[in-house]
Amino acid sequence: MNKRSNIKNILSYKKSSQLVAITCYTSQIAKIADNHADLILVGDSLGMTIYGYKNTLNVTLQMMIDH
Repeated sequence: MNKRSNIKNILSYKKSSQLVAITCYTSQIAKIADNHADLILVGDSLGMTIYGYKNTLNVTLQMMIDH
């Protein structure tokens, strides 16, 4: 799959092959995963995994951008 893709490409690729997707909470982890995954999801669950919040309600857009 291409490094940068769009929804049409992803759906087309998915029909003929399996996709590898991973959630990353920091840019450092995303850089490591980039060569090994087709899709990288930046998840708001970083609020729980990094900040120790009980849920994702306190996660701000700025937190997502920072990570």
